[in-house]
Amino acid sequence: MKMKKVKNQEDINKVKEQALNEARAVAPKFCEKCGQQYSDESFNLVQKNSNQSVFHLKCPRCSNTYILNIVSPSPNVMASQRSNLNIDLKDAKEMSKFAGKKAVSKDEALDVMNQLETQDLEDILSSK
Repeated sequence: MKMKKVKNQEDINKVKEQALNEARAVAPKFCEKCGQQYSDESFNLVQKNSNQSVFHLKCPRCSNTYILNIVSPSPNVMASQRSNLNIDLKDAKEMSKFAGKKAVSKDEALDVMNQLETQDLEDILSSK
């Protein structure tokens, strides 16, 4: 999947609007938890490439949060998948920061846990 080069803010806005139009066509219209209708502001684009868009979808009433993955393998064909998002990231901006990054390995996580046994977290972070 090749990423499209975006040159200026106008191009960015066009890409976001196109992705939002696609989302409106296949996304749920109402929150399944509280019944609140989603608005355009409920959809935050996290990642977009030529045939896929990923949105952070948050209910304005109950804050129920989803990841909405929209795939368009060929023109006029779209499918979507919605997954509950139960993580500690606060919003789509923070989520975008980590999207597409390499996962933390089990060994890396264990190394940090072992380091925390002998060092304070603030000391570890300040030494980086």
